[in-house]
Amino acid sequence: MASFLKKNNSISFKISLSLVVLTACSILVIFLVGHSIYTFKKSNIRFAENNTILAARDYANLFKSTMEDALIITNTLSKQLLGNTSETSTLKVSREIANEVLIQVLIQNKWLLGTWTIWEPNAFDGNDSLFASTDCHDSTGRFIPYWVRGEDGKIHCEAVAYYEDQDGDGDFYQLPKKGKKEMIVGPFYYNGIFMVSIVTPILKDDKFYGVVGCDVSIGWIQNWVDSVKFYNGKGIINIIAADGTIVAAQGRKELVGKKVEVLHLAHIDKWRKSEKTGVFIVNDTLFTYVPFYIGQTDQQWLLNIAVPIEVLTAEADEEMAKLLIGGIILLIAFVYIVNYFLKKLVKPIKAITISADKVLLGNLNYKSMNIDSAEIKQLDEVFSKLVAFLKDITKVCTAVANGDFTQRVCIRSEKDELGKSVNQMIENLKKAAEEDKIRSWVTEGLAKFGNILRAGRDIKKLSEDILSNLVKDLELNQGWMFLLNDSDANDEYLELVACYAYDRKKFLKKRVEIGEGLAGQCYLEKSTIYLTKIPDDYAKIKSGLGDCSPSCVLIVPLKFNDKVEGVMELASYNKLKEHEIAFVEKLAENIASTISNLKVNERTKVLLNITQTQAEEIRVQKEEMLQKMEDLRAAYEEIKNKEQEYLQQIAHLRQELERRYSDKSNIPV
Repeated sequence: MASFLKKNNSISFKISLSLVVLTACSILVIFLVGHSIYTFKKSNIRFAENNTILAARDYANLFKSTMEDALIITNTLSKQLLGNTSETSTLKVSREIANEVLIQVLIQNKWLLGTWTIWEPNAFDGNDSLFASTDCHDSTGRFIPYWVRGEDGKIHCEAVAYYEDQDGDGDFYQLPKKGKKEMIVGPFYYNGIFMVSIVTPILKDDKFYGVVGCDVSIGWIQNWVDSVKFYNGKGIINIIAADGTIVAAQGRKELVGKKVEVLHLAHIDKWRKSEKTGVFIVNDTLFTYVPFYIGQTDQQWLLNIAVPIEVLTAEADEEMAKLLIGGIILLIAFVYIVNYFLKKLVKPIKAITISADKVLLGNLNYKSMNIDSAEIKQLDEVFSKLVAFLKDITKVCTAVANGDFTQRVCIRSEKDELGKSVNQMIENLKKAAEEDKIRSWVTEGLAKFGNILRAGRDIKKLSEDILSNLVKDLELNQGWMFLLNDSDANDEYLELVACYAYDRKKFLKKRVEIGEGLAGQCYLEKSTIYLTKIPDDYAKIKSGLGDCSPSCVLIVPLKFNDKVEGVMELASYNKLKEHEIAFVEKLAENIASTISNLKVNERTKVLLNITQTQAEEIRVQKEEMLQKMEDLRAAYEEIKNKEQEYLQQIAHLRQELERRYSDKSNIPV
């Protein structure tokens, strides 16, 4: 009887003890998997916040660049016409020349809808009365031309209307007049076109003389926003103008032109008044706000991106599902092991249970015990491996949460789905971080060079600054920039305007014919040439190691609106990455746009100088003609006086003859 009870107690004790161990291990696995899920989701959401901020800034900068190009044009026109504000200025232009400049700007920039200028009464040349009721003028002769591109593509002139209205229709003139600063008026619909007016006041000594403006269509922004597939199209982008008008609402074209209130965005009023970027979560949606200014205006625009949290955590949920499945598989395997050894449990199981309780409480400092029983020893070894594996996963997850993507979980076998899932998760996060780093590098680089381009006024100096900074930033060894010299239409060639190299012998001559060498070929083909097999006759790079051939050569056309303004050639010991080549191509387009505008400005200056010279010659000729006419008038008066004297003498002689012969006695016989 005693032996029977002892046997039953032993079985009950073993079963109870086994259940405790099983329960403890199950809870431990669930806790660790849950902790991993929570940590990964939290890290994923934090990454998504940074990602949406960078994306929003990228989208805002793309929109800003177009608007700031228009501001550059109006600022340039304002400076060119500023000479007419001074009575003693030698830089005055006629109305005909001013109109020609407005036309040329519209021709050179096909994305503009129209260019215009409005001057205060008699502020342009003091001759308003001479132009009353003529083309591009009103009944007073005030200078108010509006050069607009018609539906047929032809450019014609109209007189600006409504600019004196105070009810809002005249904001494009009244607001810059009151504020005396550049402005973006709108957006608004005009003749069915969604557009804004870019306006720069003409000021001298803080006195207002008029404005110069251009009209820009912004209807393309909605199409562009609709084409963006941020988070596979689940991220919704909205752009709001400074006056609260919706410029673009992704997937809701019907809201364009309406006020922002119809979007029902969380906390929109707070961020319309703030200059800081904002990110917060409301109703399971991540809202990102990026305020931005265009040019030197004080009008704050706003770009918003809204992404559902479930979209941001979709990848994390998928990866964590794999982790959970792996954990379940591991748990099932553990249950199988426990059941397999259940019949062979002996006294040392109690010590393992105590250790399991400690692990359950988060203490993973488990040490294998010295057990004689082969079965229990095997269980102890398996449990030790499990704890070590959990430690490994915990360590890796903690490192990833802190931004260290170099850690990896050791794969125990081909069927280790949990380990594989964790490592795949790390690879995905690392790739996303690297893409984010590249995007930030490109954005910061374009912003840096954008500042250099906007500050440039002299083409040669600008070319040298761009080339030297580009070679240093990309850690290149040589660089050359050629620009098209088209001063003679019958003799166009590429002219070396800037170089940065240890050995400049390659381009001792500054003239390269069209089609000659790699640079001439790139110009003709209008496409990038990237070589990793360098010709033997190519320039050597001098360094402390001697003269060596470069590892790669990149030749990029400076192309804007399908017109090539020149070629940029770069050479390096190190091969360029794809994103670096893409960056250089985008920068080349910006350089070409700036050079095109600078050439237009230079041609405009030349045209103004020629016009002023011709006007001076005409003035001198006019004075000489007036002098000659005055001499002729004096001679005519003298002849007329002598004629009068002769007529008087003749009349006197006739009277004398008549008197003498009237008396017959005086008639001679």
